[in-house]
Amino acid sequence: MTTLRLSSMSTVKRWIALVAAGLVLVALVAAFAAISFAVRSSGDGSDPDAAFSPTEVVPEALATPLTWLPDADTLVRVVEPATREQLTSTWLRSNDALVRAADGDRTGLDVWFTDAALDQARARFVDGERVSIGAVTSHELRVDFYSLDGQVVVLTANRSGATDDSTRAIVVLADGNWRIRNLERVELR
Repeated sequence: MTTLRLSSMSTVKRWIALVAAGLVLVALVAAFAAISFAVRSSGDGSDPDAAFSPTEVVPEALATPLTWLPDADTLVRVVEPATREQLTSTWLRSNDALVRAADGDRTGLDVWFTDAALDQARARFVDGERVSIGAVTSHELRVDFYSLDGQVVVLTANRSGATDDSTRAIVVLADGNWRIRNLERVELR
């Protein structure tokens, strides 16, 4: 009788092991099906048109003539036309923000400038004091560096007007908009 009990006990244990293995297999198939469905329903990713900010048209009031000089020969990435339009808009709007700040309206500085350039722009204008900024009649921009990831541009900007000057600017893509991160005056050649 003990032999019969032991063999029936082994049979029960085998059946329990087979049922447990079957349940694990069913759970794995269900998990695989759920993951496959999630991947298929996620699509191809976000729509690039919705992910990037469109280039805004520069208002006529800001349309100071701006000329793009040939890019530096050492660029490892070509500047796309849309990027060039966005940089044009950023440059002209940041220049307008500086002019308005000289008249006492400093609200646009933190839109177009960040980090060291924002500190420099704010330091130029002491509260209550009006600062004269010479009128700019034209800009000439040249791209000296454009990062492979498309996030950083170094520009050389020559401005003509009441005073002629040249500036090197580091411009970064942040939150879908180009912002001036650093400005350095350079000697005209």
